[in-house]
Amino acid sequence: MGAHSTCSASKAVGRFAGSAKRATLVVVKFYPKNADAALIFETIAQDIVAKGRTHHSVVTNSWSQSRKRPTRADRKEASDIMMLVRRGVPVILGAGNDGPGFITKLPASLADREDNLLGPIVVGAVDNDGNKAPFSEELRDGRVLWAPGVGISCAKTSPDIGTYVTEWGTSYVAGRSAAPLVAGVVAEQLTEMNRQGLFHPALRNKYIYEHLQWKRPSGLPVLWNGMDGTRPGPLDRATASREES
Repeated sequence: MGAHSTCSASKAVGRFAGSAKRATLVVVKFYPKNADAALIFETIAQDIVAKGRTHHSVVTNSWSQSRKRPTRADRKEASDIMMLVRRGVPVILGAGNDGPGFITKLPASLADREDNLLGPIVVGAVDNDGNKAPFSEELRDGRVLWAPGVGISCAKTSPDIGTYVTEWGTSYVAGRSAAPLVAGVVAEQLTEMNRQGLFHPALRNKYIYEHLQWKRPSGLPVLWNGMDGTRPGPLDRATASREES
C-alpha cells in the first residue's frame, strides 16, 4: 500500500495505533482517474452481501472529488454508497482538509442534510483539546462526528516499515487519521449494536452519534470508545470468559 493507505490502515487496525486491533481489514484499491471510481462501492457491496457480512462490516473512504457538475460516474458512486447505508453498513467518510469552510465534494457532501441518520457518517478533525482543526471542513446542515486529527501517530510505508510518523488531517492526511480511527471504533461496537437489534441504518447511525462521542469543553462532540471505567470493555469480557471456562 502507499503512504496514505498504510497510515489509514494503521489507525483502524494497527497493533500500536489502531482503534480496532482485532478487526479484519479488507483493502480495495482503485485508480481515481478511471472508471474504477464509479464501481468501487458496488464491488464492496457485492462482496459484503455475498459473504453475509452486511451486519458485521464497516466501510471507510477518504478520497474525494470536486466538480461543478457531477458526472454519471459520480452519481453511480453516490448511489452505491447509499445502497450500502440502506443495507445497514456504516459508511465513514473524511470531511476534507480544505477548511475552514463547508464541504462541497463528493462523497462526503451526501450527508449534508438536516436529518442525516440515513446517510454516511462524516468525520472532521479536532486537536487533543477538542478544538476544531482550522483545516477541517464541516457540513452546512448535517451532523459531523469529530475525531482526533492533529498531531496523530500512524504507520509509515517502506522503506520505513515498522516506524510511525506524526500527521494531521481528516481525509487525505487524515484519511490517515480521523476517518479510519472512527471506522475502527464503530467496528468494535458492531457486536453491541447487533445484540440490541439495531439493524436499521437510522438506528445504527443514531447509536454511533449518541454513544460513541462526548461533548468536550470546546462544545464539539468528539469520538469516544464507550469505555468509562464502570463496565468491562470487549477485551475485559473476553478475558473474563476465558477465566470462567
